[in-house]
Amino acid sequence: MREITKREREVYEFIKNYIRENGITPSERDVAKGMKISNTTVHSHFSSLVEKGYIKQITRNGYTVKGMKYVDEDVEQLQKDVLEIMK
Repeated sequence: MREITKREREVYEFIKNYIRENGITPSERDVAKGMKISNTTVHSHFSSLVEKGYIKQITRNGYTVKGMKYVDEDVEQLQKDVLEIMK
């Protein structure tokens, strides 16, 4: 994986903590509100994190899920659990 910026790391850590606390992946709006930054800024960070291999956009059952699949092993099982619940 490519290196991420300090702010991208903060967004990534926010996302991981959100999953741990809520059991679901956050929307861009959730991250923007929680970090007190604009939706546009969050979208830019999400795009960079996808491009750099830290998160992946996922599609389930023919519709887009506003969430991510994590490459980071410490949340991999939690993400699998969330996807099972969504089935």
